[in-house]
Amino acid sequence: GIKVDDNGYVYVACYKGVYIFSPEAELAGAIMSSEELDSVSMGLGRLFISGSFGLVAQTSGVPSQAIPQAQVTCSA
Repeated sequence: GIKVDDNGYVYVACYKGVYIFSPEAELAGAIMSSEELDSVSMGLGRLFISGSFGLVAQTSGVPSQAIPQAQVTCSA
């Protein structure tokens, strides 16, 4: 899945990661998982990620995971 936020950042679910690209098309970060991911969605200021495990949602006002430095690999 692919989504674009209000600031122009692009979120791409690809195998075991969600890759985040800046509006300038530069890799800004990634959220990695040990499970396969297949979709991203946005709503109410939150990022929702689904995959083989079900659905993950940030429900507090504080992000549960900071965006780490990206790992540039995609084995889809």
